[in-house]
Amino acid sequence: MVFKTLALALLAVGLVNGAGDMGAANEAAAAPASEAADAPAGVAAAEKDIVETAMATPELSTLVTAVQAAGLVDTLKGEGPFTVFAPTNEAFAAVEGLDEILNNTETLTAILTYHVIPSAIPSSDLLTSLQSAPEGEGISAATVQGANVTATLEGEAIAINEAKVVIPDVEASNGIVHVIDTVLLPPETRRKLQAGSSCYGTSTAAMSAPSMSSGGAAAPAPAQEGSVGADLPPSAPAADAPAAEAEQDIVEIATGTENLSTLVTALQAANLVDTLKGDGPFTVFAPTNEAFAAVEGIDEIVADTEVLTKILTYHVVPAELPSEAIAAQIESATEGSITASTVEGQNVTASAEGANLLLNGQARVVTPDVKASNGIVHIINNVLIPPELRRRLGPKYPGKTGGVAGEPKKDIVETAMATEALSTLVAAVKAAELVETLKSEGPFTVFAPTNEAFAALPAGVLDQLLCTPANVAILKNILLFHVVAGKAIDSKSIIDAAPLAATTALEEDVNVKVENGTVLVNDIPVIKADVKAKNGIVHVISGVLLPASFDPAALEACPTERRSLRARAVVM
Repeated sequence: MVFKTLALALLAVGLVNGAGDMGAANEAAAAPASEAADAPAGVAAAEKDIVETAMATPELSTLVTAVQAAGLVDTLKGEGPFTVFAPTNEAFAAVEGLDEILNNTETLTAILTYHVIPSAIPSSDLLTSLQSAPEGEGISAATVQGANVTATLEGEAIAINEAKVVIPDVEASNGIVHVIDTVLLPPETRRKLQAGSSCYGTSTAAMSAPSMSSGGAAAPAPAQEGSVGADLPPSAPAADAPAAEAEQDIVEIATGTENLSTLVTALQAANLVDTLKGDGPFTVFAPTNEAFAAVEGIDEIVADTEVLTKILTYHVVPAELPSEAIAAQIESATEGSITASTVEGQNVTASAEGANLLLNGQARVVTPDVKASNGIVHIINNVLIPPELRRRLGPKYPGKTGGVAGEPKKDIVETAMATEALSTLVAAVKAAELVETLKSEGPFTVFAPTNEAFAALPAGVLDQLLCTPANVAILKNILLFHVVAGKAIDSKSIIDAAPLAATTALEEDVNVKVENGTVLVNDIPVIKADVKAKNGIVHVISGVLLPASFDPAALEACPTERRSLRARAVVM
């Protein structure tokens, strides 16, 4: 499964056509999806989130109790969007052993997250997709739990597995709720109950299990393109990749990998072990022990189950995404980056820096493609923080938002010189005689274009900027337009304040905003944030910022003999 290919296939509804046996239909009558039944008294208006909507609906009070017992309230109050298939009180009452299930957090979490899809899917889109599917076939979607649910059409009514949608399209501020008449049961959980491996005895007769189609899993949210350049190969497998057999699931692989022991501890603390031992498929971006150790306040975060759950589920995509496929989609994307919806609900952005895959511009994949029986693991060197949670962490954990302990020893120029992808920028800074300025006390915020960003300038401009003193003066102005003097602005501060206008050293403003967790500077994505230096901070960007005052026609013609900026980058 790849980000963009799947996203295109799912552009309308976030679902894929399925094939094969769609399962026996429940013959009980259901309200036609095209004619929604009157919502029960108390159904909330769209300004309420999903949890508030459920709490205001008496017929969903058992669901609310279950969500609270599983510690999923903050998840379903998150930004989303989500689609929730919400069983009625009567549906829960039909489940034998309900009290025992409510007291078994791991099993309860698996069941509840199997009712959630990380995108908003109205019944009209479901109907359109079902009506266009081959006769006798349904459509399937990956849930937050990881296994698929299958939608079929019986007359004018929509069925999810064997549950009927009795009230469709209850809108919420962070998604949509479809009320159903039967509790859905993930295949893995059903097998455990039938095998008697649970700590309680429960009849599964009243629970719906899917009849799985061969049509594949659902994809992440549609890819949104940014920019990082083309011709980017996939990350090379690390020499010390853990030797895990494919018959092991994701949790077993993490447990057998010494450098992922902190991740395993965190999964246990968040009661996510059973979820990641489920059918999947999942893609897990797994931070190393060192990555967790670099997060200030990690002990407090691990002790806060709600915060920890949001962080961990932000590292999981409910589809299998090999690094080669991710890299291929990045390379083919118009702007060079792609996004996918995580189990937490918010998007993660993938880009590339040389041969390395980057997530959210900050976490590098150090060991890709550790295969598991229920998905794939990519080991990363940084912990990812969901954007919405990053905004909240500041007040709750002052100064503890994923920063690395220890003061940097290199200044901005030395930091750039040590970064191969910024060699053209270094040459430009030297040519414009800005080295001493950017080595001074500061502080500075520098938006640093990559080599590929400079190479993408209009043909000839890169060389012209160096060939006469007048052109070098223009180059200097362009570089100053990438510098904010007097402030070291980290990504958290940007996210908290966005959108904002920042005055550069050229005394012209750049406009900074955040879209889907990605910081954009004059619409150019930040692909690696928060590179700290002793006199400021560097954010690597995928394009060159050009001030409004820049006019390519004003550049002087170059003499016949000249040395290009790229040539200087090689020899300096």
